[in-house]
Amino acid sequence: MKHVWEKAIAMFIISQSWYEGENNILIAIPNPDLLVQWAEMISEKYSIPFCIAFENDSFVYDGIVLTIYEYLTPNIENADKIKWDIIIFEEANSLSSVYQDENTFGCNP
Repeated sequence: MKHVWEKAIAMFIISQSWYEGENNILIAIPNPDLLVQWAEMISEKYSIPFCIAFENDSFVYDGIVLTIYEYLTPNIENADKIKWDIIIFEEANSLSSVYQDENTFGCNP
């Protein structure tokens, strides 16, 4: 149940920021299943436009950009070109493994 409240709080902050003119919002999500949950929640309960980043130019969008860590990592240079108003890392505790030697996910080839 805690996870639902965390999303609701995040969306409250995002909604408020959106209506205050902060339109470049990136939400990075650890896996496709959670990405689908976010997309469904936004489309059903909020009137903020969003897209799902899966191509190089898909970070350029006036609204929420949803992406997964696996796509964001190799495309970080494209994402870094955007002046983001808000960046949210869903389940940021998943990122702690990036700093472990056996990890290949966060490594650049």
